[in-house]
Amino acid sequence: MKVPTYKEFDDYYDLAMRSLLEEGRVPVSIADIMRKRLEFEPGVLEEGVNWWGRHATGDALAHVGHSFVFKILPRSDYLLNIPEKNFTQLQRHKLGYSRSDYSQGSIPITKDEFKRMPSQEISWLLPGDRGPNTIYVRGDDLCGRDFSESGVLNNPVWRFVVNDENLLKNYVEKVFSLVKNTPAMRVHLIKKDSSDKYGVFALEIFDLDCVSGLGTQGVYNFCFPLIGKFPSENKGLTQ
Repeated sequence: MKVPTYKEFDDYYDLAMRSLLEEGRVPVSIADIMRKRLEFEPGVLEEGVNWWGRHATGDALAHVGHSFVFKILPRSDYLLNIPEKNFTQLQRHKLGYSRSDYSQGSIPITKDEFKRMPSQEISWLLPGDRGPNTIYVRGDDLCGRDFSESGVLNNPVWRFVVNDENLLKNYVEKVFSLVKNTPAMRVHLIKKDSSDKYGVFALEIFDLDCVSGLGTQGVYNFCFPLIGKFPSENKGLTQ
């Protein structure tokens, strides 16, 4: 029996990731999913995988709880090494799909770890308040706003996540042709918390019904399918 190249894992994110890794697979990234969506039309499955469905990914967001400061971590090693927690069935049930709880939804990191991460710091601050190495992003670019085509292409969050100008351009053209040129591809990453904790969350990409937006996923919460591939399987995908 042929082993499928790609496989969806439907569970709590940490358990889905563990099952995926136990099979010798690695999680796909948002850029990987975009490439596949350019290859397959909505509703067309590849080996049972619905690329246009809503999916958790192997990309991550590192965030400071009490602020609007974060870093994008494509293909993050943090998500491959999620600390195990012994939840009861009731505790798991209560977690559900919530993504806002720092004590249960994120991998805890220190301030020094956050500062050492090589990714550019992105912040929703007044231009005069930001540091010299921080990219300033308007609040409505992070908080559930739908964009025009040019808005997506100029949005620093999308550019950091995809890190491929041609791929982003081609994907944006595809999405907007499918949604009939209405606003799309919202970004919903702001996760302000009253604590001073630092944490790593997973990133997810929405389906076409949610206009292919970008959001966060708690690592101990139930997730939309996480797709795994074998590391040797290039086929134009990122490793």
